[in-house]
Amino acid sequence: MKLLNNRTASNHKKHIETLLKSSEETIICVAFLKMSGLELLIEKLNNKCVFYVGTDFYLTEPNALKKVIQKGYN
Repeated sequence: MKLLNNRTASNHKKHIETLLKSSEETIICVAFLKMSGLELLIEKLNNKCVFYVGTDFYLTEPNALKKVIQKGYN
């Protein structure tokens, strides 16, 4: 398990990609999900991936949620 925040990793994408290579299961928890961020990583995710996405304040993009569902992630 690894918690990333703005104080510990200057390049989140690179750090996440490194972790995904060695993970058996991935749990993604985000306050809101945008296509711009999802597209950077979706092809690198393994089959055992679970998303917890906030929908308050209407900041999560519906197309991002649709993409997650289309890929078969929970």
